Amino acid sequence: MNPIYDPVVLLLEHPYRRWSTYDKNDLLAQGYADFKNLSRSILRHESSKDHVHNYLNLKNLEKNTTSVIDILSEHGKLFKLRYNENVRLNRLCMEHIIDLVLFLAKQELAFRGHDESSSSTNKGNFKELVELHFSRCSLEVQNHYKSLQNKFTGTSKIIQNEIISCIAEYLVDHIKNEIKQTMFYSVQVDNTTDITQKTQCSVILRYITNKSELVESFFGFYDLVGQCYDGASVMAGHLNGLQARIKEIAPNALFTHCFAHKLNLVLQHGCNSNKIS
Repeated sequence: MNPIYDPVVLLLEHPYRRWSTYDKNDLLAQGYADFKNLSRSILRHESSKDHVHNYLNLKNLEKNTTSVIDILSEHGKLFKLRYNENVRLNRLCMEHIIDLVLFLAKQELAFRGHDESSSSTNKGNFKELVELHFSRCSLEVQNHYKSLQNKFTGTSKIIQNEIISCIAEYLVDHIKNEIKQTMFYSVQVDNTTDITQKTQCSVILRYITNKSELVESFFGFYDLVGQCYDGASVMAGHLNGLQARIKEIAPNALFTHCFAHKLNLVLQHGCNSNKIS
């Protein structure tokens, strides 16, 4: 007949441990086969230290039983917490970078430098400002930004241009919403010359907000349906005039000579030709 074992001890002891003792009266050994004295041996074993200790551990295990579904659910919750925390820190780092872009743009400062390599002593305003700013941030932000260095730094020219474009789109949408809510607005178009002596046509919207505030906002080029200037060649010239250049961008913007200016010219010439003798 096969020997018997104590299932409580076999279950809870380190993995399926077998005792080295060969005491025939000990159920913890290689099994028990002295069935003539089984009742007496079982009573003695039930009061042994090993049996009592493992029996109590089994009862504690029954109270703290956790199903596989509970374990998976707990792991899912931990994963979501770690993921959401990572997203929060990513957004926080991105907010800092956007603030730096807004600062340089508002102050009309150049972003890039002549030498932006890691060994350069002057990497340009943007990179130098990013390094200085993140070195003063909290340890939480510093450590997370350092962990992103191999994946994302936020200092490349592509990222800079994309952030600037996103900010520009947001501002344009904001201006459009304000104009939709106002009753009066005007459009100002004029030539301006930048520091490189390049002439640029600026479009400015002038309007009054719901809070009765007078606002002037640069708007850029859009689909124009008409343009009106005086007869000066720099404005009305069909080759190099402003109206010709605007038509290259907005073909539907038909040029019309300003009638008010025409009337003013007629009156001037009429007064000069009818002298009183």
